Amino acid sequence: MKKVKNTKIAISITIFLIIASISSFCNAGVEIKSGTTPYTSVNISESFDICYNLRDGTSTLGNCDLDPHMATSLDWGAVAYLAQSRYGANSSNVTTNTTGNKTGIMDLGSYTQTATILENRSTSNTYLKSLEEALKDENKKKYVDVIPTTFDNTTTKGRAMTETRNWYGANTSWTSLSANYPVVIRDSLFGVNNVYVSILAAGQAHTAASFRPVIWN
Repeated sequence: MKKVKNTKIAISITIFLIIASISSFCNAGVEIKSGTTPYTSVNISESFDICYNLRDGTSTLGNCDLDPHMATSLDWGAVAYLAQSRYGANSSNVTTNTTGNKTGIMDLGSYTQTATILENRSTSNTYLKSLEEALKDENKKKYVDVIPTTFDNTTTKGRAMTETRNWYGANTSWTSLSANYPVVIRDSLFGVNNVYVSILAAGQAHTAASFRPVIWN
C-alpha cells in the first residue's frame, strides 16, 4: 500500500458499479439507479460469471477495464459500515440510498445474491459451479468469500451480518442455512435472509433475487 503524505488518510473503498461515475473505464449496458428494474432470474453461478466477465466484454452487462466481480459479503460490509460513517448518510434512509443523492448506493428492492458461501457445503449443488471453480484458481479465489458454518461477530467480522441484525429493522435469519443451502442472500443494506424461500439459499434463479457487480480500483 502506498503511503500518503501529510495528514491525508489512505482509505481503500469498495465501490459498487455505478455506470455514470465510471464511464471512462466501463462501458456497461445496464444502469444501476433508482426507478430501474433489477436483473433477476439468474442463478448464483450465472450471476458470478456475468460480473466477472465484465473484464473481457463477454458479459451481458458490457465491459469494464478495472476489476469487476460479484459482490461478496466483505464488499457489502464495507459499504454498510461506510454508510453509517461521516462518508455516508448516517441516518435511517441508508437502506434507500447511502448518501441521499445519486452518488450513493441504491437499495434495488430485492433480495441480493452474494459471492459468499458456507465453508461446509454440499458439493452436489450445481448452482455453485462457477464459485467452486473460482476457489480452485489462485487468481480468482479472492472473489469468493467463504464463511464457517458456526459464526458470530468474530468469524464474520467485516461482513455486516450478525452485528447489524436490528439496524433500521434489518433482518438477519439463518434458519435454513445448511450444507444444501449455503448461499448468503442479503436483505437490504444491513440484513441477511436465507429463509424467504429455500431455493434462494441454494443458489437457484428466482424473480425475487438480484445481484450486484463491484469494482476494485
